[in-house]
Amino acid sequence: ITPIYITSTSDLVGGVSTGAPKTSIGNIGDYAINTTHVTNKTYYKTSGNAWVQVGSAAWRTALGDANVKFQQSAHTDRPEWKTAETNAATGSVWFKTTTPNSGADVAVKLYSSSTASFSTVDAPLYATNHSAIYGLDPVNGGTGLSVGTLYTQYNVTEQDIRYGEDSTTDTTRELQDFQIFRFEGGATTITSNTTSPTLTSGDIFYIQESVKASGSLSAARTVTLAGTDADAFVAAVSAAGLTNVSATKLSTGAIRMTHALGGEFRMWNNTGDDALGDAGFGTANAHAYGTYTANSATLVDNLYVAPAGYTEDSTQPAEVVASNWKRLSYTASASEPSNEPANGTLW
Repeated sequence: ITPIYITSTSDLVGGVSTGAPKTSIGNIGDYAINTTHVTNKTYYKTSGNAWVQVGSAAWRTALGDANVKFQQSAHTDRPEWKTAETNAATGSVWFKTTTPNSGADVAVKLYSSSTASFSTVDAPLYATNHSAIYGLDPVNGGTGLSVGTLYTQYNVTEQDIRYGEDSTTDTTRELQDFQIFRFEGGATTITSNTTSPTLTSGDIFYIQESVKASGSLSAARTVTLAGTDADAFVAAVSAAGLTNVSATKLSTGAIRMTHALGGEFRMWNNTGDDALGDAGFGTANAHAYGTYTANSATLVDNLYVAPAGYTEDSTQPAEVVASNWKRLSYTASASEPSNEPANGTLW
């Protein structure tokens, strides 16, 4: 299926990037991608002439069959939807995340002033930051990635069908959208803006980390504070048995946490505790996932609020994510920019 690419907000409801396509766009049965917003949501035009996001409850309702399916996977993991398998309903969608056999192929172009031309930069699709690290650098776990390496995350909110495709327990299903990320290079570090943290002895939080040769995060490690200051935080992280994540106290009194390989780690508080917030690594100190505020006096670099779906659907409900992947800044267009751009511009 070749979708309609929407590159102007004038084609969206309300004239804003978060709007759905206008009903005047496309025909019934068409698909469209809103490229004016960084999440690139994919829509389907229903028989009622309304645009609904693929995978959403509205999309399922519009197709009118309880057995409609939606799957996002590589070409090697085809859906088992044949009549003799799960007998999926007509209108079911397979978003193929790899390029063979007409799968998804996100085209990113980088401009060079020396050659006055654009060159293609690979941006393969992966489900998460840590699965991207494994896919791109499986042996080294991140140290082999170059600054500027790109990947495209599909299902940006990381919604998952935790209870099964046909369950009504999980009402937040996978959605069809994608966002491009850029690797910043080096070790992943987060440094608290709190220089004199006051912690509560006995508070507990948890950490999962990316490790070499695995596309999944490690088992959660329990971190238990045995004191009320930064030194106690550092000691507790050191005693948690983590492979790549460590903590240090800076001369300013602030705490710095590091993933030595440039990988990702996710953290959450024990119920009723707020060790992360007290240390300056809570959700109030984190950027919204997929955004970034440069030179913020309150938000911590490389620290993000965990995607909503991961928090809702995972048995490990992370609150914050530390990552060296940042949302890519680029211009979305089906045609090459006509004015000469600055060196390093991404199209």
